[in-house]
Amino acid sequence: MYDIIFISRNNKSSELDFNRLKQSWPFAKTAKSFRDAQKNSTTKLFWAIWPDVVVDINFNFDYRPPVHEEKYVHIWPNSADRNLPSVGLFPKDKAVTDKEIENRFFSGMIKMNTIASHTKYYDIVFIAYNEEYADENYEKLIRHAGVQHNDIHRVDGVKGIHQAHIAAAEVATTNMFWVVDADAVIDPQFRFNSMLSEKENDIVHVWRSQNPVNGLEYGNGGVKLLPREMTLHLDVNSTDMTTSISSKFKVMPTVSNITKFNTSPFNTWRSAFRECVKLSSGVIPGDELSESQLRLNTWLYQGGNKEFGEYAKGGASAGQWYGTTYKDDPEALSKINDYEWLEIQFNEHVEMFPPIETFKDLEDPEKNENENENENSEN
Repeated sequence: MYDIIFISRNNKSSELDFNRLKQSWPFAKTAKSFRDAQKNSTTKLFWAIWPDVVVDINFNFDYRPPVHEEKYVHIWPNSADRNLPSVGLFPKDKAVTDKEIENRFFSGMIKMNTIASHTKYYDIVFIAYNEEYADENYEKLIRHAGVQHNDIHRVDGVKGIHQAHIAAAEVATTNMFWVVDADAVIDPQFRFNSMLSEKENDIVHVWRSQNPVNGLEYGNGGVKLLPREMTLHLDVNSTDMTTSISSKFKVMPTVSNITKFNTSPFNTWRSAFRECVKLSSGVIPGDELSESQLRLNTWLYQGGNKEFGEYAKGGASAGQWYGTTYKDDPEALSKINDYEWLEIQFNEHVEMFPPIETFKDLEDPEKNENENENENSEN
């Protein structure tokens, strides 16, 4: 077999790519550049594999060209871009120019038809903090049809929303990375395959989420695509984490998930409180006042008949008061990102204003019918 040499970028992402390659082909080697690979090869031909791809599990490195073709470069296509080869078989003594290496377009090149590699899409980081269904949603994410050639990481129990996202950036290995919250149930049609041009790598992208309590659809709780370096250095004292990463912000038109935040009284109240503090204080750059007010009104008055819906309305009411009262106090507003502080506020609020739950079990009509009969008999 000819030498298999991985062209490394000398970063964490390349390290993961190379380790994945060695799991299937233990004798693979690594080199800092194509020229180093050519220089250090011990066979008359050698395989060169560029970074940021996943080699197809069915690809066969046992291929041997006919003797009369050994002087030519053989290139295999990538599934995402057939014109940007990532796997090639090269003669060790062939003269190759810098331009050819840069463009991966070589003189005397034979293009093969078999798919050899797949573009490695951006990493996905799942962020959890004691959510009841975190493990279940994580397993669903791993099995989701829209996850293909993405590495998935998980961050658990980091205190503070800003700190949790910094931790997510630290474990990510790609220059952009996806963030999925623990209460997110990803839409079956959503795909984690967006690839941006370099000029877009400083833009925060946020997809819409569907609110299961009041029916709103906007960026709150949606999947995010974040610039890694900028997230590492975000302002931890800002109120709204997402808009503090970059001055460039792009709202995506499609729904990425249901944000299933209404899993307990505290989780429901907390989510509603945080969002309505932001809506009522006007801290989110670029938000239209009229649109924020419409969303705030929906949080305040809709969804009481849904599971933990009264806790959502209670949290929204408390959030509106807090956001309006402290709209000019950045230090007070930043407290909404401290989960321990939020739990104290929740306990105090529900003690003074205990919500009366009125939701029905929509998934069990027979149970609801029995409950209605009991209520009627009591009357």
